[in-house]
Amino acid sequence: MGKSRRSVVAPAMIGLAAWLLLAGAGCGEVSGGGTDESGSFLRVTQIVPRYDGEANYNVDAFSHLCDDGTFESLKDHVALATISNNHLPTQGETETASIVQITSYQVEYRALAQDEPIVPAIRSEVVRQTVTIGPGESWDVDVILMPIYKKIRYVLTGVSPYAELPYSAEYVFFGEDSFGHSVSASGATFFNIADFDTCESSEP
Repeated sequence: MGKSRRSVVAPAMIGLAAWLLLAGAGCGEVSGGGTDESGSFLRVTQIVPRYDGEANYNVDAFSHLCDDGTFESLKDHVALATISNNHLPTQGETETASIVQITSYQVEYRALAQDEPIVPAIRSEVVRQTVTIGPGESWDVDVILMPIYKKIRYVLTGVSPYAELPYSAEYVFFGEDSFGHSVSASGATFFNIADFDTCESSEP
């Protein structure tokens, strides 16, 4: 997972837990939406930050010298979103869902700590991405969390590499069913940014 170069416990973590409970996010599991016309109830069942193919809630934005004399090679930090296309729960055993095509998603970031001299804002983004989900099926898809260009912008704000700052990432997925009816689903996750040690994961 990568260890911070300074062992700290962010005071905002208590507030973070409360925010997740109020948002209904739990550990990334949130509700979705649909319409009676579409027959589909779209749901985001999880959003999990990932780095090098493994779950990792610690985003390393700073490259430092490793023990072997080389610098960390930072990579995009993504998130794995699981989206399900469910039948409307009000219709009992009736199979109502149709094929849904996700066409885009929006991600907005929220700083969850204000006790540091610099708490950078991270710009929201709309991403065009197509995913097709059949009736009653679910799909795993990688979405952006902190790609390299966002890490660079973050570092250029002058924030301390030793400040382990927590953020939330809130996603809304947009699409339509086979009949052109709009459907959407939302989900959220959280992550920390600092100078974490990812030297091992940066090896080829």
